[in-house]
Amino acid sequence: MPYDWSRLTETTTINAASLNSRFDAVRNEMNALEDLCVQPRALHRTHLPTTVLSKGRAEIISAISHTYTNVAEPYPGFGLSAGWKVINTNGSLGTGTALSITLSSAVNLSQQTRFGGILVLANVHAIAFTGAGVTVGTYQASAMFAIQYRISGTWYTLGRSERYLSAETNADGTSQLALFKDVPIRTYIKYADVAGKGNETVTDVRMVTSINNVTAPVKTLALRQGQITAIAMRAGTI
Repeated sequence: MPYDWSRLTETTTINAASLNSRFDAVRNEMNALEDLCVQPRALHRTHLPTTVLSKGRAEIISAISHTYTNVAEPYPGFGLSAGWKVINTNGSLGTGTALSITLSSAVNLSQQTRFGGILVLANVHAIAFTGAGVTVGTYQASAMFAIQYRISGTWYTLGRSERYLSAETNADGTSQLALFKDVPIRTYIKYADVAGKGNETVTDVRMVTSINNVTAPVKTLALRQGQITAIAMRAGTI
């Protein structure tokens, strides 16, 4: 049963009483509707399904820096998985609170009609990258960062997520890296990334670091706070 609404003209005087009478008329018309006038679930709270099928978030807040070295965390090479260390509040020891999340439910990316992929948003604050022995103004050591995902208990590195900070130095060997530099990673894990790996079901996501060093002596990376969020979405890619 439609409700006939007459538009207000530009010269119509509006006050509380006139507005209330109009709202009352709408309410009365709606209350007078019979069951058969409304389609089933037409007034249901949820009309569209959520686009978020699984999610997770983690944060580390440390009052002191956690450090990593090229000895303990040597860079394994692009897209390789061994040698990385999960960013955590105990650094190279790996025993602290980690920048790692377990998704609220496992995501089988082979179900392409259901899962479009996993959106990952991560960042960490780099405090310093130090170590003498680097020629001034040259690229001879880098702090590396990447996103890894876990399938069937095995961690895999998403190669295109790799980021780096160069250890270009001043004449006295101190780093040129600005203090409290934020390192962000924004990426998307697709079915093509996991195809043929285990059961193709992602359960965990984390942010890792390592150090690429081609000159002595040891290089040390100091990090502090960081965040990571992963959202499995009902969406496709173009």
